[in-house]
Amino acid sequence: GTGGAFGYRMGNGGHHIRLSNGEIRNTYNSGIQDSKNHHNEYINLKIHDAWQGAYVNPGEFSGGKKSYGIYLNGDYNLVQGCELYNNYGYGMHLYSQTGYPSHNTLINNKFYDNDKAGIGIFRGDGNIVINNIAWNNERGIQVDLDATNTIVYNNTFYSNKKNEILLGRSNVSFVKNNLFVGTSLYPVFQVSNGSGA
Repeated sequence: GTGGAFGYRMGNGGHHIRLSNGEIRNTYNSGIQDSKNHHNEYINLKIHDAWQGAYVNPGEFSGGKKSYGIYLNGDYNLVQGCELYNNYGYGMHLYSQTGYPSHNTLINNKFYDNDKAGIGIFRGDGNIVINNIAWNNERGIQVDLDATNTIVYNNTFYSNKKNEILLGRSNVSFVKNNLFVGTSLYPVFQVSNGSGA
């Protein structure tokens, strides 16, 4: 898909759907918007240049960079073998104002050239991030706000503009066997505000 408000948007409650081997680009808003859905799979997708709205309607984006590669706020979803790049926000964004996206798995993906973090996990319990590569984003991965028990194993984070990994507000995450290569004045691995790793 190309050029629409969203590349793919699913309403509440969709489940057991697989999107694979495709490309989503040049969307007005996020490439994929997954709202309270569960047990879906996003496999071998290229999702990039979700940014059009920032230029078409700047006022809508005055509160921040909100065009994401994937905006996921359901449970038990899989994102595997995807490339998420050059988006006007997070490459991957796990958050919900009304729920806690939990037990999602991100495996073997590439996140690069996104204006915010390659991976942002801000709510939910037991999300898994394994064997991914993130570079040249604002941060490699940010686990913050109300995310708990996030597992971050065997990933590579390098040449991101700020931290390679940031663990923020009061979450406990499990970080093991990752490769970090920092290139800026920011701490490569930053733990703040009561977080534990």
